[in-house]
Amino acid sequence: MLALGLIFFFLMLAILMLSARAQATVRRHRYLAIMLCIAYLGLLFLHPYLFGLPGRIAENRFQKELRPGMTRTEIIRLAQEYGGTGPFRQSLDATKSTWDWRSDGALHVWFTDSETFCIVGGNDYGFYFSPQWKLVEWKVQPWGNAC
Repeated sequence: MLALGLIFFFLMLAILMLSARAQATVRRHRYLAIMLCIAYLGLLFLHPYLFGLPGRIAENRFQKELRPGMTRTEIIRLAQEYGGTGPFRQSLDATKSTWDWRSDGALHVWFTDSETFCIVGGNDYGFYFSPQWKLVEWKVQPWGNAC
């Protein structure tokens, strides 16, 4: 997406510079043209983080609520409250018995931290439980997906 934005940027600059009127306008308003170019490039680099901002805020709130000794149901309720997702980005449901249990025996909850039209990324929380189904520890790993 970034490469596409840069190609579009340079293509539009080239087209504008072919016109004598556009060249005269850029000469008269040089600082405005430079500031618009910087703003466009800044937005191009920052927009994945702007779209993922609600996910990062919710993830921070989710982290503050975590504590050892929690049950699976409490973790899933918190994940639902703060916008976490389960396997394949489907909503978690505390009333169903289907869980994202992988070979490591952990319950996984995902949060989206950055998002564009094609690229998505965030953090994957792996929750590990004792034989009494109480939370012992959790680990956070980054995850990402692209089209």
